[in-house]
Amino acid sequence: MADGSVVEEYSKRAKTAEDEITSLKRKIEALQNCVVSENESSESASDPELEKFFTENSKLKYQVETLKRSIEEEKANSKKIMTNCQFTLNEMFKKAIAQTFPDLPDAPVMVQASQGEKFGDYQCNSAMAINQILKSKGINSNPRQIAAAILANVPQNDLMQKVEVAGAGFINISLSHNFVSTMLKDILTNGAQPPAVPVKKRCVIDFSSPNIAKEMHVGHLRSTIIGESLSRLLEFAGHDVLR
Repeated sequence: MADGSVVEEYSKRAKTAEDEITSLKRKIEALQNCVVSENESSESASDPELEKFFTENSKLKYQVETLKRSIEEEKANSKKIMTNCQFTLNEMFKKAIAQTFPDLPDAPVMVQASQGEKFGDYQCNSAMAINQILKSKGINSNPRQIAAAILANVPQNDLMQKVEVAGAGFINISLSHNFVSTMLKDILTNGAQPPAVPVKKRCVIDFSSPNIAKEMHVGHLRSTIIGESLSRLLEFAGHDVLR
């Protein structure tokens, strides 16, 4: 009899353990699927910790879906941009100058459109300004040598066809004919596209409020037209505009 009672006691413990395992499995499956069946609704309702997990899981899934939509929208919008040649060149030479002169954190980056066709399409005039900074620190330097050192660190790219040091240290830049041809073809096919905006901002445009006690004239409309034009340009560039 004693042996029988021991076996019966262990059988009860095993049955209790199996029931607990089954209950835990149901809870795990419910958490993974974020769905509570009708048979488990009463059980989950009596478990506040499980309710908390369900709530947090639902919030996280909603946030994930929102982030996915935002990423897809951003990807779609990023494809519809036009290359800003001067901005792109400025970034290239900024990196090249930083690599050439790591001890000058605020080295000037001066890229601008050329004054004449014989000087190429753009010019980088940073060498002379950097030469003055180095001289002020007691370092002997030469603008042409500085320009050549900067040019050596400019990465290979499809934008520039010819880059050379000229004069006192100017860097003349000629755009690639293939790049210009491709860009013009894209403009003619798809129309003008907005430039790439590194940081999209919220812009507030304040319109004029004419004095109703005075006679209206065309001058009152001018500022309104200017404000609306600015708003449309900013929206076209991708900014959030509040009128």
